[in-house]
Amino acid sequence: MVLSKRKWGIAAQSYLNGTIYGTANVETTSALLLAYDEELIIEVRYHPFGQAVVLIALTVLVGMISIIYFVLRDQKKVRETK
Repeated sequence: MVLSKRKWGIAAQSYLNGTIYGTANVETTSALLLAYDEELIIEVRYHPFGQAVVLIALTVLVGMISIIYFVLRDQKKVRETK
């Protein structure tokens, strides 16, 4: 399901029924457009290191998201103790 915010891009957040509540952002729009780039898909699929690069990129992304989550969680705990 594509969560289009009219002509401004693709939203990353929606309710389970598909109603959009997030704002469109460049990251989500770019990721979606890359996912449909057939030439890029073929290049990654058949390049000797293509799948490894994608796996490394996803691992780094998950790591960054985890770090951000834990930093924000710790900041919230510090604010609550004050």
